[in-house]
Amino acid sequence: MSPNNQTISIEYPRIIIPHGVVTVCVILLSFATPILQNIRWELIIGSSMSLLNFSLAGWCLKNIFIKKRVALSLGVIVFKWPILGLILYQLVIHMGFNPLGLIAGVATLIPGVVGIFLLKRPQ
Repeated sequence: MSPNNQTISIEYPRIIIPHGVVTVCVILLSFATPILQNIRWELIIGSSMSLLNFSLAGWCLKNIFIKKRVALSLGVIVFKWPILGLILYQLVIHMGFNPLGLIAGVATLIPGVVGIFLLKRPQ
């Protein structure tokens, strides 16, 4: 394993951890706060979908940069967006979930990305 590949392997968990922490905080707050009781499951599902989407993007980029499974990674990048859209459509239209709660859950990506930049080590 070259030094560049080793750096990528070390950095991948550092990218996922802040978003995972935000997702856990959203889950705990949704159970602890009475105001969020009505949209608890929307927040949890949206935040979990955002974490999964972010993890898949990180996995794909890692594989592309180390030049392994490039075709699979590109396929995942291309097809994950329509699948995510279809899942959100099914949740809102057919299962009656609150779209604002799902959007708020998916928006946990923003604090996760801010956490990545705050935890970024100096070069």
